[in-house]
Amino acid sequence: MSRLLRLLSLGMLTLLVAGSASATTLLQEDFNDGVADGFTPLSGDWYVEGGSYHCLVEGTNLAYSTFAGDSSWTDYDFRGRVRVDGGVANILRFRSDGLISRGQGNGYELDVRYGTYRDVWLFSWVNGTRRFLSSHDQVAFLAGPWHDFEIYCQGSQIVVYWDGENILTYNDSGSANLSGGVELMAYIGGDTDHQLASYDDIVVEASTTTGVDDAQEDFPVLQSNWSALKALY
Repeated sequence: MSRLLRLLSLGMLTLLVAGSASATTLLQEDFNDGVADGFTPLSGDWYVEGGSYHCLVEGTNLAYSTFAGDSSWTDYDFRGRVRVDGGVANILRFRSDGLISRGQGNGYELDVRYGTYRDVWLFSWVNGTRRFLSSHDQVAFLAGPWHDFEIYCQGSQIVVYWDGENILTYNDSGSANLSGGVELMAYIGGDTDHQLASYDDIVVEASTTTGVDDAQEDFPVLQSNWSALKALY
């Protein structure tokens, strides 16, 4: 193989590797150091213990939250683990401006209910007003064990995974909230008088159009060009 062909092959390999390594981590916290780096409690008493992040809420119809991120977060993958003891639901917010709890904010809210409910509800918040978007029944959510969640935001598209299963996909073609941080929450309604919500392994990773999938899509084109180049030399 000529020196020119070797240089061209190295260049093509560099393009593929660069594309697959382009994702940016916005937040990564496993709480193992005893500190919840990046999170600011908005309400409730949040604390780190045993390598997890916790909040105990007692009373009725109460919701406490802790916030991470800012308006520069746009398209991202928000994932982690959650466990609850008590209450009837868990709440996660994303693309949030951190003002929803004050009754004037914007963002999205995912309510996952367990027990006899076993469903998930997706809402949007626009200037403090909550609007129902979509729901899904028969979600495997039990109090006690850890559950994995993953929420993808790409433009107006929202995709939710629960324990590895795609439970909800929604395209907010109306008044989509396109940026904002994430909120972990502890919640109780009128059914019980307490909930201990626990979180771990929280990651927020920026979405990209030059990731592994795009590199794989480009590979046949590069391979074809490579074959043509070899035919010339």
